[in-house]
Amino acid sequence: VITGISAGGLPDGCITADDLASGVAGINISNFTENAEGYVKFSNGFTIAWGESSGTSAEADVTWTYPVTFSTVYRVIHGTRDASGTTDGMMQLKSFSTTAATFRHNKFNTASSTAYATCIAIGKIN
Repeated sequence: VITGISAGGLPDGCITADDLASGVAGINISNFTENAEGYVKFSNGFTIAWGESSGTSAEADVTWTYPVTFSTVYRVIHGTRDASGTTDGMMQLKSFSTTAATFRHNKFNTASSTAYATCIAIGKIN
């Protein structure tokens, strides 16, 4: 006999995607779908937001506005994604605030393409 398994086949105490969407256990989640901006806020205010911002102009600033306003932002983590496979460049984090992060689109060639800053912001909402 195996104990601690619920009727749905998950160990007792597991949180499902439906639980997250409905705010069970003090966790509220917004837009937890592929290729969408969203965030998850825990009952203590700790919040993780995700999204993406794009740039096509060389040596230009690009802004990602978070899907939620933070009270405090601890970190912004990002990676550069190239939609076409021809961008010879990167997105460099310049600054961040409680509402947005600013990146510098550095291109190293003249190819016309779009680069994306795929981002995660970690902070707190009081």
